[in-house]
Amino acid sequence: MRARPGLTDLAGTYAATLLMQASTLVVGVILARALGPEARGTLAAALIWPTMVAALALLGTNNRIALEAAEAEGAGEGPALARRVVGFAFACAAGALAVGYLAMPWLVPAQQPAVLELSRLFLLFAPASILLALLKGMDLGEGRLRRFNVTSCVLNLGHLALVVVVWLAGAREPTPFLLCLLLANYAALAFRILRAGPRALAPRLDLAWARGLVVRAAPYLATAIAVLAHAQADRVFLLWYLDAAALGLYTVALSSASVHMGLGQSVARLIFSRATRADAGEAMVDIARLFRLGALACLALSLAMVAAIPVLIPFLFGERFAPAVGPAMLLVAGSTCGGLAGMLDEGLRGRANPLSGLVGHLLSACVFLALLAFGLIPATLLGVASAHCIAQAAFLLWMIASFRARSSEPLVPRRSDLGEFLVHGRRLAHAARRSA
Repeated sequence: MRARPGLTDLAGTYAATLLMQASTLVVGVILARALGPEARGTLAAALIWPTMVAALALLGTNNRIALEAAEAEGAGEGPALARRVVGFAFACAAGALAVGYLAMPWLVPAQQPAVLELSRLFLLFAPASILLALLKGMDLGEGRLRRFNVTSCVLNLGHLALVVVVWLAGAREPTPFLLCLLLANYAALAFRILRAGPRALAPRLDLAWARGLVVRAAPYLATAIAVLAHAQADRVFLLWYLDAAALGLYTVALSSASVHMGLGQSVARLIFSRATRADAGEAMVDIARLFRLGALACLALSLAMVAAIPVLIPFLFGERFAPAVGPAMLLVAGSTCGGLAGMLDEGLRGRANPLSGLVGHLLSACVFLALLAFGLIPATLLGVASAHCIAQAAFLLWMIASFRARSSEPLVPRRSDLGEFLVHGRRLAHAARRSA
């Protein structure tokens, strides 16, 4: 069995995340300047439901498969598991395409026919997304963070390259840019298949195994539903109750406010991968330690982002997106709380305990919707950002309470953590440069 991921893997993951975030930022800038707030909102709206349909079609198995991959690798059964995964992915994709196409008119407001048309077109990304998610789940379970990171970078950099080409060709409508994302997903899938070898991923539909996997993944499916409700509640609200321009402004605000959380995402992936490969006592100590170090870094970066956003958004995205500055500054706090909660969620999920995250995500979604539905916060762009921030804070408090119910390990950074943070920060920066 491979060793548990360590600092070098974190450095590689962080370097990859920075590269992906940089490419995502450039893509966001190009889309904003090419499309403007309204068309940018139309494009963002078209991605909401196909993304959710593809995620639900996984039935929670992408998280469960990481645990099974760790066990299969130890038993020398990794290749057989991969072939079963491919066959299962094809079946899930067929269901996603059929259900998504028929359900889409009920999910998109009737007064937005352009969004409906683009949403149905983007459903074609479901097969690539489902198979990629399962294969990347196996990579995490096997501790192959390098392959996980490279595959993710191929997706993001391929998307960037296609967007640049389409933009330089003069495209100013959402459809060509949507096709860029669709093609980038299939390019990343092709790369991942070539890395493993096409023969290693020859599909095998094992119905008995698939039924067992779905049963074992049931807690993760419930969690996936809660995660989607939490992650997409704000966008769905904007889609139905405000206009496309508001969604376009919010998309820019949220992406700008989340730039600094690349490190948080990297730490969360590392925590999950290590937690799947450790015993219970050691894992909880490890989760708490990595959380404290990650919290110090994320809090420092969030302060820098609050100072930078008033200059960053008008300069990069153009003056048409200046109304996004206020919401973005609020969303920095929300994204920081959500990122810290995500670290604890991934740690507990890696210990086969997704229930805490499920309740936390549902709680956050309910808090968000209650604040707006009962008029406690006005249904404006700034109000949606405020509700998002409060909901993420509730998520973080719940995850802290859930962790403390299972372990007495401290989560508040200590003086010794600051010293370790500074030492590891220098080592991490050096290792990240080498990984890059």
